[in-house]
Amino acid sequence: MIIDFVQKDSNCLCIYDIKPAFNAHYREKIIRDNLEASFLEHRTTDSFNNGENLMRDLISSNDMPNIIITDLPSTAMGLASVFYDHFSNSKHHINIITFGNYCSPSPFNAYITSVTYPLALLTEKLFDKAFALEALTNEQLVQKFLPTINRSQSYTSNALLL
Repeated sequence: MIIDFVQKDSNCLCIYDIKPAFNAHYREKIIRDNLEASFLEHRTTDSFNNGENLMRDLISSNDMPNIIITDLPSTAMGLASVFYDHFSNSKHHINIITFGNYCSPSPFNAYITSVTYPLALLTEKLFDKAFALEALTNEQLVQKFLPTINRSQSYTSNALLL
């Protein structure tokens, strides 16, 4: 969905961590492999100050992207805070996309879009990691997992487990 959204805009900056985690590396690969529009790339470590400094550099270069994608939530907040300081009274807008549970009661929230995984996808990823060392079919995985469910629990609890 993010790739489709970014495809409509040719001015994008992707900020990656110097040492990405597995999910960050996976998202970076998807963006690189599927983004047809040209995009700028920058690497940094996650910090509010890095985001502030990067946004100041972008403003002074007059090469402001409309979309910034980053796995670095603190950097995203730093970017948004400086953007807000400079452009809160103008019509210029930026969309900063970050991943994870971002939540802040700040006035620059309008510039940040946080993408979180739905519970089902997280559960699927947990199972994939839990059984990654064993080469089992889906049927074998189900057989291996089902006996661990406590059948005496209420229907609601079992539904949550599944």
